[in-house]
Amino acid sequence: MTDSYMILIPDSSLLPQNIHQLKVAHRFNQEIDDEAAKNGFGLDGGANIRIQVDYVPWQDNQFSVSRTSPDGTLELNWRRIWWTEKELSVQSLLGSNIPIGRDEIREHSTTSYNTGLITGWRASDEWQLSAAVFYASHSNPDAYAGATGPRADEENYSLSLALATRWWLNPMHSFELESIKSVTGYEGDNRYPVTSAAWSLHYGLHTFQLVFSNHRLLNLNQFVASRDMLDARDVFLGFSISRLL
Repeated sequence: MTDSYMILIPDSSLLPQNIHQLKVAHRFNQEIDDEAAKNGFGLDGGANIRIQVDYVPWQDNQFSVSRTSPDGTLELNWRRIWWTEKELSVQSLLGSNIPIGRDEIREHSTTSYNTGLITGWRASDEWQLSAAVFYASHSNPDAYAGATGPRADEENYSLSLALATRWWLNPMHSFELESIKSVTGYEGDNRYPVTSAAWSLHYGLHTFQLVFSNHRLLNLNQFVASRDMLDARDVFLGFSISRLL
């Protein structure tokens, strides 16, 4: 039993029925550069923080609620597995982002929605793969805090393709890699794929994950509806801790 997400992209399976998952995630705002040792590898630049709870009230249906700070976004998601056959599975995702934070942020934000279709393949006990297509509206059409919203000639949505994989090194350690790229709709000024790599330590009901990524996003809707970044060639440090209840 492990975390039900690769990093941000859902795993090929859900939690067991009547099980909760509590997850706290950080992504530090300062990129890792040639001054990394001086800024504590990004720790001195503040962080985005997300607290998330997942629950499976009945079989094949997983619900999650989370809050991301400092932008004050409430995210609601519903995942459902529709089909499984040996090592293959197909699940859907339906979610919404609701701005509930500070007035100056809510003034330039709007409720947004995302939906996805995820195919999972457990090739072996050591390796699994998830491929997904996501459609999401943009939560920040007017822009704030120096970010750039969609231009007048761009649509306020993104259609994205995603690929994620997990490789188990042994029963306690795994490596995750995920990447997503907008193929149509709003892309922002940065056209690089949004990519993350992670090392995870699984012990009992706990999972600790150390993440290196070219973005600072912790909210799935923001992840699939691309937002502008300083430079997607930069690397940001983050981590998450999850516990099954």
